[in-house]
Amino acid sequence: RRSTCRRSPALLAKERERLHRDVYFQEYGGEFVPEHGRVCPVCKGPRVDGPCSIRLVELDDDVLACEECGGPLFRGEAVGYPGPSGLVLKVIDLRAEPVDANRYAAS
Repeated sequence: RRSTCRRSPALLAKERERLHRDVYFQEYGGEFVPEHGRVCPVCKGPRVDGPCSIRLVELDDDVLACEECGGPLFRGEAVGYPGPSGLVLKVIDLRAEPVDANRYAAS
């Protein structure tokens, strides 16, 4: 006999806030979640073949967060790859801070 139980949108919203995203999609979305976690539909991360290190060179370079999953983005691409203890990402900051000429002026 087929179940006619329906879940309310309010209950699902509470569960989505309460549960880790992988658990939510596995339990309520009926998705198989791979060992490295669910692939985000927006940024396509975490990428198994993704870069594990990035260099910040330009002053406006920055690591942002995906609005859907919160994963790191650099220049619009998902970065880091899933490791045994979580996401692996090394950030090398080579940005030169702007020098304030008045800092070295004699008083």
